Amino acid sequence: MNHVNFFKLQSKNLLRDFKTRKKVYDHEIKTQLYEFSPRFFDIDNIILTYNFSDMQIEKFTLMKAQHFIAQLVGFKKWNFLIKASIEELELAKLLFDNQHKLSLDDWEEYIFEIEKMNHASFTPKEQLHIFKNVFLNENSFAAIPNDIRLQLPAKIKNSNKVKKEMITQLPLSESNRKEFINSANSVFETVLIRIDHENPSKIRELWNAEEYIENGLLDKSMLPISKDYALSLIDSFLVHHILGLCSQLESKPSRSNY
Repeated sequence: MNHVNFFKLQSKNLLRDFKTRKKVYDHEIKTQLYEFSPRFFDIDNIILTYNFSDMQIEKFTLMKAQHFIAQLVGFKKWNFLIKASIEELELAKLLFDNQHKLSLDDWEEYIFEIEKMNHASFTPKEQLHIFKNVFLNENSFAAIPNDIRLQLPAKIKNSNKVKKEMITQLPLSESNRKEFINSANSVFETVLIRIDHENPSKIRELWNAEEYIENGLLDKSMLPISKDYALSLIDSFLVHHILGLCSQLESKPSRSNY
């Protein structure tokens, strides 16, 4: 099932759950209330969290369900979702699948801060990479999740049982050191292309992946740290380091000055 069809199914399931509504009279507070028998979504939670009115409940349509699902995963409206790129849809699917870990607000705030720190605007492909390497492998972020699903998919439950490899001391072991250096070199080339510096060969001369990994990425105050999260930091912070190399190059006097 492709991602658009997945979200179409979620919209239909949400509508099915809303259609289970029936009015009951609450004698204690002396008013009519709605009761639901949902199979897929926590309808009571949705109504309370998103402040649904009686009219919205009564006139909840497939179009409104699609709009709700689209906004839940970061799109302003359903039409934007169905026209989104492969990377945007994959990220949306990950946001939906990880409601038990974080909210859309958590993710958008994180991206805003990391872009501000790196003086850059990440592409959907880069955001997807960061999400996979940070949020799927690390639970240390401060999130207030609001999972509107009734049941957690078995695949997600099983993935939570996977034991994470931890880095507990520095310097890195030789195998980890090689992996981190290879990752840093790969990310360096990607970022250098995106920065589009006028003299990339000179920036490459200043770049030293071994020095960056050994002296610029981790320190003992960060330990213990999961290996996956530590690797993700390369992506998150290398832009700032490369911009520093660019400044260093521009500050060097040219030979014409001698």
